[in-house]
Amino acid sequence: MVKAIIMAGGKIRRSLKDILLKREIYSVYNEDHLASKGYKPLKMVRNKRNAKRYPLIHYVISAACGSPSIDNITIVGEKNRLDKFIETQDYQTEINIVQQKGSLLENAIHAYDSINTKEHALFLASDLPRLTSFSIEDFLNRCDDKSDVYFPIVGWENTLIENRRPPMKLIDDKSVSLVGKTVDQDNRRGFRVGNMIYANPNEINNQYIVDIAYNTRKLLLPQNLITLWKHVGKKFRNKYFNKNLSVLDVENKLSEILGTNFKLIEVYSSDIEEDIDSEEDLKNYEKEI
Repeated sequence: MVKAIIMAGGKIRRSLKDILLKREIYSVYNEDHLASKGYKPLKMVRNKRNAKRYPLIHYVISAACGSPSIDNITIVGEKNRLDKFIETQDYQTEINIVQQKGSLLENAIHAYDSINTKEHALFLASDLPRLTSFSIEDFLNRCDDKSDVYFPIVGWENTLIENRRPPMKLIDDKSVSLVGKTVDQDNRRGFRVGNMIYANPNEINNQYIVDIAYNTRKLLLPQNLITLWKHVGKKFRNKYFNKNLSVLDVENKLSEILGTNFKLIEVYSSDIEEDIDSEEDLKNYEKEI
């Protein structure tokens, strides 16, 4: 059985009115109040047309609860708010909540340490409204437990949002057959990265790289991008700019710089890569369902 960790950390922006009145959250379903607080995992959204809105994290918890492989869920984030939400629900899987500590890596390690295991755990983003139990099971079934870190990728021919979020383009040297795969003029396939990882953090030697990579992708910090480019090396950069970088190249380089055995796993469910990063994403998502 697998233990799941849902990453629900985030900065909290309190309105001046809330600060002055020292008000506590009184209902996880009060949409206006949640919006003023700015805590994304509890942002309300519907995942089906005309359906009731639920917090983003509800869809991730429900998918994890429905997965036969998962027997325990730990959530790392704003404990007080998450406790109030969980108290109103009737999830069938054991759920533990730990208070966030800081960066993505710090939160991940803190949550992993709390589950008291030395095995792999499944780390999930908290903002995946389309996530299904099938997608979780499909990914876990493709992980053979011979590597330390497994990261899913989705081919652009399977994605729903390719027009809004351009995929990374790589030569596909891992697929057994390319029949039916979409390639560009340079014979590269487009891939979107998933928002879950099956990993044993104890087997990652250069853990600090995780925060650098995350901040580069999410915050586009120039200093992090420069640091990351230094780590990947000249040969890797040249392959990228010459448009002949492959899936295996990325896999091998990540194994090298993280000091671990890293595997990219292609899955076919686009719901694992459709996360919500902004209010605009929320609006676009509800328009598309």
